[in-house]
Amino acid sequence: MELEYPLVTQIAQQLVQELQCSIQYRTMSIRAAQLGWSILAEHFDREAEEEMEHFSAIRSFLDRRRARYSLGELAINSTEFTTVREALDLQKQLERQATEALKTLHKLCHDYRDVPATRLCDDLLLSQVDSEDRAQEMIDIYMGIAGGDDSTFLRYLELQRLARLTKASL
Repeated sequence: MELEYPLVTQIAQQLVQELQCSIQYRTMSIRAAQLGWSILAEHFDREAEEEMEHFSAIRSFLDRRRARYSLGELAINSTEFTTVREALDLQKQLERQATEALKTLHKLCHDYRDVPATRLCDDLLLSQVDSEDRAQEMIDIYMGIAGGDDSTFLRYLELQRLARLTKASL
């Protein structure tokens, strides 16, 4: 028999609301495309795809606790930015919020001795920490290699994309 933990469910619901990263990344991608930064738009599209994998795992977790929330019900917040640095800073902020939400859920699941949920949170947290590290790495590359210049950074991303395509075709 599966036990229900109302507080775990409540925190899980809060987590889903806080993990709007995928939707916000999609919005950021659209904004980048509007500004003519197609390579940055592609970067945010990749981040959105990874976030959707998180949502999928979290939805499974919520389904087991009979708390169903549709991604379509989440509000789509319009994200405005004018420089690549603003976009990268927002990405890092979203990643940090997602990490903090997962840490909260992980602690709660552990406190309730809910082993399957704790394992799920462990996996999600490891993946999320990688995402947060990648966001910081992008800022470091922007400031280091590109010297804080938008066009240089976008050229760098384009070269990275071409390298991935070349590697994939070999």
